[in-house]
Amino acid sequence: MLVLSLEIVALASYCFVGMVVSPESIEATTRYFIMGSLSSCLLLFGIMVLFAVEGSVFFTEVPSQGAPLAVYSTFVLAGLLIKLGAAPFHF
Repeated sequence: MLVLSLEIVALASYCFVGMVVSPESIEATTRYFIMGSLSSCLLLFGIMVLFAVEGSVFFTEVPSQGAPLAVYSTFVLAGLLIKLGAAPFHF
């Protein structure tokens, strides 16, 4: 549900960015769409690794240590931070 709600909000914001027709807004919309796609891929890849390694997508059922935790936590966190536009991922 988290991924679906983020994507619905992102699609609406892509449309809002591209409402003004000018070369700058078209470029901004294209860049925003590409960065949104990249962040969605990172987020979904992190969730996929979580499920593949642990067999569950719930963080409460995952052990709190180990290399797999660091891997999928990094991907999930990076995907969310890019999607939310948080620093230093806002560039």
